[in-house]
Amino acid sequence: MADFRVSVIVPVYNAEDTIRDCLDDITGQTLRETEIICVDDGSSDASVSILEEYRRKDNRIRIIRQENQGAGAARNTGMKEAQGEYLCFLDADDRFEPVMLEEAWKRCCETGAEICVWAADGFDDETGEVQNYTAAFDRKYILQANPFDPASDEAHETILQMFNGVPWNKLFSRKLIDRTGLQFQTQRTTNDAFFVYSALCRADRIVTLDRVLVHRRKNVANSLTQTREKSWKCFFDALTAIRDRLEQDGLYERFEKTFMNRALQNVLWNMDTISLSGAKQMEVFLKEKGFEQLRFDQYDAGFYDEKLYERYQWLRIMEPEGYRAIVKVGKERDAFAVEIGRLRNRFCCRVVDRAVNVLKRLKPGRDS
Repeated sequence: MADFRVSVIVPVYNAEDTIRDCLDDITGQTLRETEIICVDDGSSDASVSILEEYRRKDNRIRIIRQENQGAGAARNTGMKEAQGEYLCFLDADDRFEPVMLEEAWKRCCETGAEICVWAADGFDDETGEVQNYTAAFDRKYILQANPFDPASDEAHETILQMFNGVPWNKLFSRKLIDRTGLQFQTQRTTNDAFFVYSALCRADRIVTLDRVLVHRRKNVANSLTQTREKSWKCFFDALTAIRDRLEQDGLYERFEKTFMNRALQNVLWNMDTISLSGAKQMEVFLKEKGFEQLRFDQYDAGFYDEKLYERYQWLRIMEPEGYRAIVKVGKERDAFAVEIGRLRNRFCCRVVDRAVNVLKRLKPGRDS
């Protein structure tokens, strides 16, 4: 096996508009002992020509071509060929900080962690507007302990809330992948969640980097996320596959709470963000058998995040239009409460500051 510290695997499909930015950032990483495996998944544009151009300039780049099978299958192809001690799965339309791989690799080596996770943000492909991406690295749940054992008493109920199911802000140990035999699902969309969430639960140790090192390109015209109504059930199939794997590995009882909350969160997110026609299809399926198959009603309200459970109850009794209207009102209510709290804190701080200034002006021994 070659002496590569990290194998970078990039699925490429009709990415001629973004692949140059991606490869510039990957080849410009400060960690040089890497191999860059680009798996062309049957592109019909100039993507392959661009890959060939970059390979002539950098011999670390390998190109593998296959018929169109989807990003999950392309990642599996690259993973089978990878020779590095760590693997990083990046997307062809994102941007990366130059120190990303080096800092993640060093943290794994220093701590013995099998996964390193770092923060991310997003930017609009049309406007350039930078956006928060809390779901990829949710500081509300992330532990102070670093590294940590995901099965520990401190982490096992929230590990799947700390990070979402994307691979592109994570570094995975080859030993972890070999030990578990995990692969990406080959379905059209949500083909990464099974691999990522299963790996998070199986890792002996996880370390975090609280720094934005990847910039997620959003609002991309040809992204599959724009047409999820064509394959909306993929998220459901991913959730049941994760549960089945946890049960197979004897880990479901330990991670039951974090999985059920993640499952409910994913259902609600898909219902909130998919097209209305897709939401109507989802509603019929979920109410006929989907909710039962996911076992949501086997647990009482206290088992779930309070706000998620409230939204779930609305979804149970309402059609998508009404549900979305209620959710919108709820989000506006929460935003209003946050603003009121911010203003209250500012007001209280001003009162305290004024009191301190008055006290400073008082001379010692002066009668009140």
